[in-house]
Amino acid sequence: MEPDGGFAPEPTIAKERAAGSAYHAAVEAFGGVAGALNEACDRDAVLCVILRHLCRLVGIDRCSLYLRDRDLGLYRGEVEWRQAWDRGEEPQDDARIKRLIAGTRADAFTREIVTTRRPVVVADARSNPRPIESVVRSWGVRSMLGVPMLLRGEVIGIVFLDDADRPHVFTEAQTDIASAFADLAAVAISQAELTTDLRRTLETSDRQNELIQRAAEMDERLAMLVVEGGGPERIAEVVAELSGKPCEIYDAAGTRLASAAPAGETQPGRVEPVGATPAFRAAIEALGDTRGGVIGPLPEAGLTYRCLVAPIATRDDVWGSLIILERGSRFGALDRHIALRAAANAALELGAERRARDRMRGRRPLGG
Repeated sequence: MEPDGGFAPEPTIAKERAAGSAYHAAVEAFGGVAGALNEACDRDAVLCVILRHLCRLVGIDRCSLYLRDRDLGLYRGEVEWRQAWDRGEEPQDDARIKRLIAGTRADAFTREIVTTRRPVVVADARSNPRPIESVVRSWGVRSMLGVPMLLRGEVIGIVFLDDADRPHVFTEAQTDIASAFADLAAVAISQAELTTDLRRTLETSDRQNELIQRAAEMDERLAMLVVEGGGPERIAEVVAELSGKPCEIYDAAGTRLASAAPAGETQPGRVEPVGATPAFRAAIEALGDTRGGVIGPLPEAGLTYRCLVAPIATRDDVWGSLIILERGSRFGALDRHIALRAAANAALELGAERRARDRMRGRRPLGG
């Protein structure tokens, strides 16, 4: 964070309390987003719900959201939200925000957020050279907070917060809570995009419509796990129930942390952990993809069936893997969807635990 007055001073006790409650407050607010995911078919509607909750949570007047364009390697403006719109003021045409692109060579502010993967404050946007001057003046930005939205260690989007024509001194507590909520929102956006991709690949028959409906129900169930605070064991149980296949969760060292099987199946805990063998771990590393994939069978590792692997990636690194075993039935259209969503939930749990450990040790990395 910058030394030029980006944070307002707070008493030490207040800081500790704010940091300790930031994640829980963000999770509580995320409950409203999770409920909207199953109701809103339009992606922009989901994005607006996210910004609406973020404005209320941080106590700021305006938020805008940019998502990564993989082809360009830049970030396209998608939606904005102002608290005044909640009070009945007519929303502005979103064409204005959709014309903007962030992360260009001249946009040092956005590039710093992407490079550091941490929130960045500009206390005086009109005198600071990092934001693009023409955007600052046309949008009436005085002070601004930029927060990365991280999923599996990648910045998939950025949220910009400001008080529209008024300066604002962002507190450390506001930055903490905005960062926690942005990571939760990244999961929601990923969920919405996975559902959209699924709709595009499935034809409109009764069976495929049934799959789409089932995917939406699964998404809501997995999203609520975040709100409920389900740990690895609970996540594995829900994945086994939804997929009808055994599920195992491992850390980066190959230690199995959780396992579950659908009703009537042999519990994976009664057999040798599949992800602990060197051959299996080498196969996972060979995937080289942050979105995972299918590996096996691996006869040399005693693995006679395939496994669907989804990486559990926190803000800083790949922490472990969530594995669905192709036992009992073959992989179906929804299994990868379930694995990716559940792995993202597991990463959020681990991120919360890491933040708690850092606070206990007196180390609180900004936005971490």
